[in-house]
Amino acid sequence: MAVIGLGVGDFVGSHRQNVGARFGPERNDYRMEVVDDKRTLAKRSNTPRNNSSATGPRAGESYKLVTLSPDDVALTKDLDQRRARGEFILKNERPLMRRSQERHFALIAARAFTNNAAEYARVFGEFGISSDISTELQLHLSKIERASVEAENSITQVLDARLRYDQRIRSLLSQDGYARYREYEELKPAFHEVGNIQLFLRKCNGIPLRADSELSLARLLTQAKLIENSWWHGPYSPLPQPRLGWEQVIARAEMQFEQVTECANIVAKRISELGLTPEQEGCVAGYYREKLRQKQMAVEELKHRYSDSARPEAASGKHDGLALPATVRLENAGK
Repeated sequence: MAVIGLGVGDFVGSHRQNVGARFGPERNDYRMEVVDDKRTLAKRSNTPRNNSSATGPRAGESYKLVTLSPDDVALTKDLDQRRARGEFILKNERPLMRRSQERHFALIAARAFTNNAAEYARVFGEFGISSDISTELQLHLSKIERASVEAENSITQVLDARLRYDQRIRSLLSQDGYARYREYEELKPAFHEVGNIQLFLRKCNGIPLRADSELSLARLLTQAKLIENSWWHGPYSPLPQPRLGWEQVIARAEMQFEQVTECANIVAKRISELGLTPEQEGCVAGYYREKLRQKQMAVEELKHRYSDSARPEAASGKHDGLALPATVRLENAGK
């Protein structure tokens, strides 16, 4: 096993990288050094350092130990080689970074619990909540803070990956080429919808849309912002907006029903611009009637299940996980 010592300061060794101001409790970078074992590490951590080229932590510094398996070390070397060849590497792909962040997130939760204990004990006590329940609530709050910091870290990683991807694409393409590529990415969600329409046309024995009609319809849907906001894994997509809990899931389903209604109305008004045959126009209209029916059924089913879960006999049972299947069905409805 390789023991990695993390102390406050710059990374030293063969690699240097800034891991972010939020990464450590002292809000600085870390220094990384591989040592043989914990005994060697402890001995070296007590050795003052008189110059910047010496090894070991500075006087007064202490290491945080992170143990990497041989597989972790091999993966780190492989990632370094792939990065040298030009591959983009996510920060969390690196075992050391991932384990260090996990430790830091746990520290944040522990500090939140300790720092807020007296205040929340007083507040919950004023509401007549027992000390045992008060402790459970405070632990829950500390985990909310941990999850929030983890989410911030994940979103930051997504934004960094997107930014670097866009920078590389810009460097590889001409201005015209970049504009055409951006349109390709922006039309992908609309082409997914057009693909569903093509499948519906085949089922109702209609003639499939020509390529130029597909492109015109995809542009119409994109320009009118008529695509459901559930497409967030592309390099230029909106950030994820998950929903959990009956009220939020139902509100999302109702919003999607309104989006499909608006989409159907606009397509009906401008369908003559697409150069379709009367039979194709009828099938496209039929597609949106069917999609509206499915969305309406999804809303009604969610409301029915929410009503059932709110009954006294259901409220006493374990139904905390019911919102998740509802969310999954909502994302898949009509697709």
